[in-house]
Amino acid sequence: MNTQRICIAAPIVALLMCISLGFAAEAAAQGVAMTPPLPASAMSGDSTTPYPQLTMGEVIERALAVSPIVASGTGGVQIARSYKRTTLGAYLPAVTATSAATRVNAGQAQAASGVSSGIGSPTRSQTYGLAAAVDLFTGGRRQANDALARADLRAAGSTLVSDRFLVMLSAQQGFYEVVRASDLVQVARGGLAEAEQLLKFTTSMFRAGTVTRSDLLRAQLQSTTMQEQLLAATDTLIAASYALGWLVGADGAVGARTDSASEAIRPLALDDSSIVRLAVEASPTVAVGEDVAAATKAALRAARTQYVPTISATGARNWANSSTVVSGAPRPGWTVTVGTSYPVFNGFQREDAVTRAEVAAYIARVALNDTRRSVRASAAQLLAALTTTTAAISLGAEAIRSAREDLRVQTARYRAGISTMLDVLTSEAALLQAEYSFAQSQNRYHTTRAALEALVGRKL
Repeated sequence: MNTQRICIAAPIVALLMCISLGFAAEAAAQGVAMTPPLPASAMSGDSTTPYPQLTMGEVIERALAVSPIVASGTGGVQIARSYKRTTLGAYLPAVTATSAATRVNAGQAQAASGVSSGIGSPTRSQTYGLAAAVDLFTGGRRQANDALARADLRAAGSTLVSDRFLVMLSAQQGFYEVVRASDLVQVARGGLAEAEQLLKFTTSMFRAGTVTRSDLLRAQLQSTTMQEQLLAATDTLIAASYALGWLVGADGAVGARTDSASEAIRPLALDDSSIVRLAVEASPTVAVGEDVAAATKAALRAARTQYVPTISATGARNWANSSTVVSGAPRPGWTVTVGTSYPVFNGFQREDAVTRAEVAAYIARVALNDTRRSVRASAAQLLAALTTTTAAISLGAEAIRSAREDLRVQTARYRAGISTMLDVLTSEAALLQAEYSFAQSQNRYHTTRAALEALVGRKL
């Protein structure tokens, strides 16, 4: 009896297992079908967004045109030129035109003249005058101020050049950040396509009974993970596009249109030692430090001239509408005056001005030496980083080729039932990591090269 019951129960159990497996496969397939897809905007990425696409040259040109830093530097140059004009005017006489109209009553005029009747003194008069004053000797103050104005003008020009390179660097960094974000979106799209293809294979194999439900769930998880990565990459691209739009003065997002010049990986025009020497000698930052040091030195010379007396000359010529004028009105005729002025004591203002100028000159010298050391160190660091990223780009391209071939082999082995799901997922992760690293290396290369060119103040 027991043997007969076992023989009857065995086919029933097998039939129930087949039915349950069929339901499980159908449920899994429905679960795959019911997996919420990405929104259309995220799936399409930036290909459908109406962002204006700008090249590197257009981005730099627009950034320079709207940058408040460049505007401030340009204004500084204009102010320095205006101050230079005033130092030239110090050698010229100051000319002043005067006029006066005086009227008194008759009684006051007669009392003043001592005449009670007859032809009395005039009760009104009009006078006109022209006066000029010039410093004959200032103890070198005008020459010192003129040298200070020239130094300030050079410092303003160097500051403007440095500001332009800083804005160009910011524009290039923003441009390449958009390019990097676009590359990451493309990598995420490729990973999502691989995950969806793997999910499709796994679903078919699960229905055929060649893989387990765990493999199907892993494939679903991989697809969901790649959708999340695509959403994150798209969000990064949108943020970078709006940041670039802000840099170029647009009211919205701006895309990056790459060309052969912006994507080129080319060797430097000079060797490393020449670039470091060029950075120390001709960097815009160093030029600003040198000109500021020269300006503070000239300001110190100008402050010390306050201990020297000033000799001035004044000449005036007055005219009247009559031969006699009212008492107290300017008299017609010539007036020439030569005088000397010297502040014996002015509340230690001269000493304070000299002390401030000496401290400013000392700080400028120390800052200049520090700037040169900083530029030398930065140039060496950027050159080392550029060499590393160049090698990383070459290795990254080879890593992508190897990872892609490995994924192809593992996918074929998985479909043949030789490899496991874990092998395929590992290969997919290796490919994604290689592509992400390659995009990062390209971004670091371009931004490092842009920083090096901004440091030395020229294209390399």
